[in-house]
Amino acid sequence: MPRQSEWPRCEQCNSDKVIITRTTLKKMMANKPVLKSIPEDIVNGNSTTIAVCPECDQYALGAELIEPFPFTTKDGEIKTINDWYNER
Repeated sequence: MPRQSEWPRCEQCNSDKVIITRTTLKKMMANKPVLKSIPEDIVNGNSTTIAVCPECDQYALGAELIEPFPFTTKDGEIKTINDWYNER
């Protein structure tokens, strides 16, 4: 997990990214999302954690699902996209 000072930011919108596991990414991909913040080489890679932008990829993270996908925030909290938006 990156340290806060080295936390990844989205190249498109400059928001702090959140971290998902490879297992979560596989579950997300079952919905065939259009990913805007995860490069294809990362999607097809084998890293255990992946940084994703909750702004640009909110639908991939399950914004319209009954059970959105979990992720870890910069503060180390496990949340879903609904939690993230409700706290903004």
